Amino acid sequence: MGQGRKPVIVAVALMAIALAGCGPFGGKSDQEKAGDTVTQLIEARNQGDFAKVCNLIASTQLAKFKQAGTTCEKALPKLAQKGTTTTIRIEQVRVSGDRATVDATVSHNAGAGLPQTILLLKESGDWKVAQVGF
Repeated sequence: MGQGRKPVIVAVALMAIALAGCGPFGGKSDQEKAGDTVTQLIEARNQGDFAKVCNLIASTQLAKFKQAGTTCEKALPKLAQKGTTTTIRIEQVRVSGDRATVDATVSHNAGAGLPQTILLLKESGDWKVAQVGF
């Protein structure tokens, strides 16, 4: 292979890595991923997709359902207030190792927003909500 082709091949390889979201060239930061997890949880809750909500909850919280003799998927529909739409505005996300804290304003049915701090834990590479209560 000639010397002139080597830089082109390297450039194409770097572009492929960047487009795939791997390495330092792309992808979301842990702050963005943690914030996305909270947003996804709220959206799933609003849609009544409790299986997805439970998939976004940390194992420590899921264990509490088991201790109570139930599962997350069975308990949440009973606990959720029907007809309530929740909105969230994320103000700040802080990450320290495998823990993240999301400061947000949460409102129900377009009412006054209340400040909330939401704790997340990283489990198997994914952010999970470790504090549930909104």
